[in-house]
Amino acid sequence: MNKDKFQTIIRIKAMKPPGAEHPEINEWDYSTRSNISYKYVSYTKRLVCTDYDNLFNYGKYNPQENDKLFFSAGCTIPRTKVREWGKDKKISITTKPEKANVNIISLKWLRNLSDYHSQYYDCMLDKQNFIDFLEINYSDKEFLDELITEIKSTSFDKVIISKYNSSNMTGYNYNRWSGESKPMTDAFKYENEIVSTYVDLFGESEFKSDNEDFRLIDQSEQKIKNLNKLFDLNDSNVTIFDTDLIDYVNESAITIDDEMYKQLYTMLDSDDKKNHIIAMEIIANCNYRTSLYKVLLLFKEVGWKVYNRPEKNHVNFKSLIKFIDLNDWSNPEFDSIISSLMDKKYLTKEILEEIMPLVKKEILEQNDFRNIFKINTITVSNEVKRYFGVDVELSKEELKQLEENE
Repeated sequence: MNKDKFQTIIRIKAMKPPGAEHPEINEWDYSTRSNISYKYVSYTKRLVCTDYDNLFNYGKYNPQENDKLFFSAGCTIPRTKVREWGKDKKISITTKPEKANVNIISLKWLRNLSDYHSQYYDCMLDKQNFIDFLEINYSDKEFLDELITEIKSTSFDKVIISKYNSSNMTGYNYNRWSGESKPMTDAFKYENEIVSTYVDLFGESEFKSDNEDFRLIDQSEQKIKNLNKLFDLNDSNVTIFDTDLIDYVNESAITIDDEMYKQLYTMLDSDDKKNHIIAMEIIANCNYRTSLYKVLLLFKEVGWKVYNRPEKNHVNFKSLIKFIDLNDWSNPEFDSIISSLMDKKYLTKEILEEIMPLVKKEILEQNDFRNIFKINTITVSNEVKRYFGVDVELSKEELKQLEENE
């Protein structure tokens, strides 16, 4: 794990604009369920990482006799399956990391140690530019000295300004972001006095929507302790994700392909309880990596039949549900399906190409405007594009294929 990827940064949550006569700014504190007033500025000092998913020195795991595996918190891989798989090679599980030679970590748990911040809500500004902006536009020495000293003490060359809390910065109650997809630049240039003044000085490029997403970490004792524990483990052991280990555990399991999907759908859609039980057993023991997409599609179509069966509480099936890790697993939305696959690094471009016509069809069926409006194409979020490599777009041929599938 690379400690150098963590740097300190100031996040400006709320600040009065230059020359403002507004009353003290207010911020809602979720921990105390109350408003907190600040005279000039509300900010926090955080740890920031812009490459959070690549913190570890991940190794290629080649299972050996007498390997000892340590599972970090949050791993959803069924331990019973791991023990059964490792029996021949005497591979065992230990709860004491110092006795292990292989670390198994959960990517989701690693992400949950941090707060995800999107460029849609927060923006990174050049640190020196922001200091110059403060010195040019604010005359209160007490305010300036405190804030600038804190900013200069950070190791990262950026400052974060919260777009989401812009109403606190201006003293007005703007709430323009719910459901809107227009670029933030245009809105903030005219509606936020701080941003407008900053743009006049340094241009608007830093406020455009292509800023990099990043993760912030509370410098709380427990979170730092957990991260340091992972640092230490990674220095001495091979480290892999639980989704990588499941490939070994499930390597001889059946893959639910298109034909198997149709058979399972027919079985679950019937009123025959025996068919339901057999189908659930096949699903519970499938190859997770090669089958999870089809399993989630099955659940979207006939998951309620599974949900109503007591067999859903059997060990292997419960393990699968825990691995899927969706609250709406028995009737998942397409967004949930894609999110679950991305979390496990199971999403492929082939799956995306297959699912997009299904999404388009659902949109058309759920909205009664087909005689007036026509949906030719759909696209994916920036998060999905970055998953594939930042600028992944569907090709012209793929878009044409989607149009032909109307």
